[in-house]
Amino acid sequence: MTLNDTREDARCPYCIQDDKFRAMNVLSNGRLICGNCGHIVFPNDSAFKCPCLKCVEINFSPKIRRLRGAKDRPRNNSKPIPSRPASNTFPITRLRAALHATRIFLATLLARRE
Repeated sequence: MTLNDTREDARCPYCIQDDKFRAMNVLSNGRLICGNCGHIVFPNDSAFKCPCLKCVEINFSPKIRRLRGAKDRPRNNSKPIPSRPASNTFPITRLRAALHATRIFLATLLARRE
């Protein structure tokens, strides 16, 4: 199986279509994007973190953070984490803004593709 075969068969881990995971769109630079939820994958960039809503929810999930272990926990000698604004809607607002930006980005890419 070549790298191109892998890209052609790439599927979104979050979206289901016809009892299968939904196929992702392949761009000319090798980036893979789900047309439904906006999940983004850079096959050659392991440091990239997808900004889609579902990935962000998983990254902030206390259960997942516990399962990942010590690599996500701050060290004793690390700087204290700054306090968040008093508003309880701050994380939701930020997630909605990220989702909106992702949708605009996808619409622009799809418009260029046509």
